[in-house]
Amino acid sequence: MNTLPNRDLNVAEEKSGAQSSPASAETLLVMDDVAENRDLLGRRLERAGYHVLMAENGPDALRLVEEKDISLVLLDIMMPGMSGIEVLKLLRTTRSATDLPVVMVSALTESNEVVEALNLGANDYITKPVDFPVAMARIKMQVSRKRSEEAVRKSEERYALAAKGSNEGLWDWDIPSNRIEYSSQWKALFGCFDQPVESST
Repeated sequence: MNTLPNRDLNVAEEKSGAQSSPASAETLLVMDDVAENRDLLGRRLERAGYHVLMAENGPDALRLVEEKDISLVLLDIMMPGMSGIEVLKLLRTTRSATDLPVVMVSALTESNEVVEALNLGANDYITKPVDFPVAMARIKMQVSRKRSEEAVRKSEERYALAAKGSNEGLWDWDIPSNRIEYSSQWKALFGCFDQPVESST
């Protein structure tokens, strides 16, 4: 069970000063067995522009991940029944760190558990009492990284589809290394078939 009372979160919130600037409509999931902690963190995230879902236990968190399009999960490490570490293990069987960033929330005394979580695929962690400006910056970084990697993956998928559907030869020139990669169709057009083709300067 969460060993730190809600007042620790309140103290950190009061010290944080100005509110964070609006972020996006990304959906975040907060898992904590203490309702006051969930509500406080949820309110701060909503004020930052995020849509927030909440779970009070591991099974609820896993169900929401399956049912909803969630951009990032915040997992409290110490939970009754199913711990945050156990939830992380199950999440990583189907979702990679790129597909679903996970940020662990831990007490300062739980450093061993934090190391275990990072080794199991957690993207980052924040400690209680929560320093909200730092927490928001870390959350924003993970969400932005996920969005960027998704954009790259979609671009690569579009390129692959275009290359597969094209009857013309394609080539790619890596300017820094001055290396040129030729597609099989390009090689066939010039009678090289699938043999290596040396690039020249």
